[in-house]
Amino acid sequence: MNRYAKNRNTPHLPPVERVEVGGRPSRGRLAAFILLLAVGAAALSYAFYTLVNGEGGWQRITADAPNAGDFTLLYDVGSGAGTPAAEKRALTACYQAALNEAYRAFNTYETFEGVNDLCTLNDHPNETFTVPAVLYRAFALLEQYGDRTPYLAPAYELYDDAFSCTDDAQAAYYDPAQSPEMAAWYAKVAEYARDAGSVNVELVGESELRLAVSDEYLRFAQENEAGTLVDLAWMANAFTVDWVAEQLIKSGFTRGSIASADGYTRNLDDSGAEYTYTCWRRDEGGVHSAAVLHYRGARSFVLFRDYPFGEDDRSHAYVFADGRRLTCYLDPADGVPRAALDSLTGYAADVGCAELLLALRPLYVADRWQPEPLETLAKRGIYAVYTDGQRLCHTDTAATLTDDGILQE
Repeated sequence: MNRYAKNRNTPHLPPVERVEVGGRPSRGRLAAFILLLAVGAAALSYAFYTLVNGEGGWQRITADAPNAGDFTLLYDVGSGAGTPAAEKRALTACYQAALNEAYRAFNTYETFEGVNDLCTLNDHPNETFTVPAVLYRAFALLEQYGDRTPYLAPAYELYDDAFSCTDDAQAAYYDPAQSPEMAAWYAKVAEYARDAGSVNVELVGESELRLAVSDEYLRFAQENEAGTLVDLAWMANAFTVDWVAEQLIKSGFTRGSIASADGYTRNLDDSGAEYTYTCWRRDEGGVHSAAVLHYRGARSFVLFRDYPFGEDDRSHAYVFADGRRLTCYLDPADGVPRAALDSLTGYAADVGCAELLLALRPLYVADRWQPEPLETLAKRGIYAVYTDGQRLCHTDTAATLTDDGILQE
């Protein structure tokens, strides 16, 4: 049956009566008619103005990119030169281009015409490729910090499967605490990952990279069906946020902020306006706000956490019925997940999310919390907020922190 067909059972309406109206309209009616005409004209004019010039104010900017769902760009549209509509079009185009560039560069599952990405390096070990600037800069920074986390890629492939499990029996297979065989395999992967002679992304030229892999490790990868030998994994969105932020700033768009769902944020506004950032904590009662940081000026933020934000957050951790957690924070020492605290918020004014992450990762991905190095980091302008039991700790002596209640029970 066609749901758009007419309903033939409608009631019969009385015939329309034609009424002749003679004479000129009264002054009252004429005034009312002119008023309605003026209101209608004003409404049409406003609608046309809005269509052409656009609405201003804080808005969420959307983009046509495969990774757009992982990010939120909030922007004060109309704060720049030109009309709000023109600014929003230019802003959207810049945001969309930057997201797509990062997506294509960091992809480990597919290749794109004219782009040599991480998938290209993994598919062609020991070959040199000219790569996008965002990819080259990422590995230059990783080399600067001596961080070997991306080379745990074969282990991340299995932990990703663990995070997707729907019950503890499935997840137990991947858990090194319950499976000695898996613990030994993770440790072997970590042994290769720590050794630059076994696997390493080499900075060949100004924009060239080569994934150098030993014959022994290639045999191991083939025997164990490891499809990926290097992957930015949980770090990727930090590099993406930095890249997008830099492209927006370069194009003059600074009255906004971009954040990823997994805890990386860049506020671009250096105008002096006041902003807030929520720092989290976890206890037996759930996930709560530990404090709200009040600040002015551009900032980068990184949130480390050993828990998911709700049931839909399946790319970050698996929580067993007894409360134990498998997280994405793998220790290069043995490939086992570790978190020294339930939450750690880091922030800085002069470095991006990726560098902030690399500075704090060795402290967070550890068996126990050792805060002493935070003093040295504070001298570099890298600060931290965390809870030690019931005590709120922060390393920025000039920080303004307030309480903001509970996120969830």
